[in-house]
Amino acid sequence: NEGTLRSVFDFLPEWLIDPVVAVVSLFVGDGWHLTLGLLFMIIVIYLPGGLIEGFTRLGRLFTGRSKTARASVAQPASQGGH
Repeated sequence: NEGTLRSVFDFLPEWLIDPVVAVVSLFVGDGWHLTLGLLFMIIVIYLPGGLIEGFTRLGRLFTGRSKTARASVAQPASQGGH
């Protein structure tokens, strides 16, 4: 596991590889359940509506459309004359 991590972080300076591998190895391999628990906590805390809410927020972020803009496009214009 550490050999694989060393090859992944091979682009880093030599003095930085050992600390990065030591920290990352806590979250992969034998520590995968820690990563899974942290990911679950992040989703529950920051996305109370679940993953679908997160995908919806990302979609709105990239398309630049809000809920009110979608509602105004969906409703027909009023027929009254002024």
